[in-house]
Amino acid sequence: MHRCMTEWAEEYGPIYHVRFLMIHYIVISDPVLWTHVMRSKAVDKYRFIQVYMEPMLCGKNVLTSPTDAHWRMAMDVIGLVGFNKDMGALDHHCAAAGSKRVEDDHTATLLNSTHEITERTKELLRDLKFWKQGTRDGIALLARFRGIIDSLLRHIRQKEVAKGSFADLLLSTFKHVTPEQQADKLMLPEAATLFFAGVDTSGHAATWALYLLLQHPEVEAKVAQELDALELLVTTERPTPRPLQAADLAKLPYLSCCIKETLRLYPAVGIGHFRVNFLQDLTLAGQLHIPKGGAIWLASHALHNASFNWDDPDTFLPERWEQPGTEFALPEKLKLSKEWYEGLHANLSTSGQADDSPGQDGGRPKRYMPFAEGQRDCLGQNLARTFLLATLATLLSRLTFSLGAKMGGPEGVRASEQYTIVTGLKDGMFMHAKSRSTAAG
Repeated sequence: MHRCMTEWAEEYGPIYHVRFLMIHYIVISDPVLWTHVMRSKAVDKYRFIQVYMEPMLCGKNVLTSPTDAHWRMAMDVIGLVGFNKDMGALDHHCAAAGSKRVEDDHTATLLNSTHEITERTKELLRDLKFWKQGTRDGIALLARFRGIIDSLLRHIRQKEVAKGSFADLLLSTFKHVTPEQQADKLMLPEAATLFFAGVDTSGHAATWALYLLLQHPEVEAKVAQELDALELLVTTERPTPRPLQAADLAKLPYLSCCIKETLRLYPAVGIGHFRVNFLQDLTLAGQLHIPKGGAIWLASHALHNASFNWDDPDTFLPERWEQPGTEFALPEKLKLSKEWYEGLHANLSTSGQADDSPGQDGGRPKRYMPFAEGQRDCLGQNLARTFLLATLATLLSRLTFSLGAKMGGPEGVRASEQYTIVTGLKDGMFMHAKSRSTAAG
């Protein structure tokens, strides 16, 4: 579906209309209008799209909630630091490689719960088909997941937690606004969302990055040179390199470019973002009138892969990010006529802000927004960037990768792409990993 939106953008332009069942959407892939909508306070998340995830994540949470008092309260505390408890997530490695159901420890329950949620997005009535073993297993699995989160909340209530930790902030914030019983009901879905949102998106992004690197050995070689310069790479002379340190992450600019280019080609929320103007009629760029209650579909894959936004959009080119300002829209490439942008972003290099939202970089419109933009952007984006840099640097310093024959080459990978909650693959990505120490020897 995500690629279909890009194909339609190429055929019909950066604004078109689609109807899905009874809902009419205005689909947008123009970067200026994207920025306008994302930074606007007149629109909010479309609850019709988000609400189906709530039962799987233990209730309304910061991911699915409208921009209300509940959401603002959750935003005050989420995303800082951890729960101050060792979950033992790395004490066991998942057995039965290739199996979607593995041993029932915390790690397996989390991973399999993510799989179950993905299955429910593909089969919307899956949880009602009680005669199927898979449905019953899924219900039991999500119950175990909820039990882990319940146990975690009991733990932070019963033990003294570190001042300033996530647990401390979570407890103190909810304690001041609601009775204890209600606080538990509010904290449960927020804690569950942290576990879910932190696994699926970052895991798929790292997979796509490895895939693109193994398809472009010249790029992988440049990453290896960068790691070698920091004495992080396994070589004949250095069979045991020093461990990666936090300070090293800022010294990996080329790997950072590779990650940015991966997120451009495969944005996690590839199908896009859905917004609705609940409060009032909305006019975009003084040209497009959307009545109150109108649905707006911001097509993310199209924004990041359409030829009217990027040169060589289908090419994996990390070097494009070595040029400062690559994330901003280019006036000469904008598809719509100049009249669309007058008064909104008359000068794209020095334009003012969209609506009355406090803008960044002078409010310049962007063509690169893999983590969205505005007040509903991705809460964990800084953590995700750090995770991707650290994980890829660690893996690539010790291993080389090749695509498994089962994938059927790049054509097979393309054919198996699917979008459920994130941009992924039907049965995962099969790769071969080879130790660099073997190659060095």
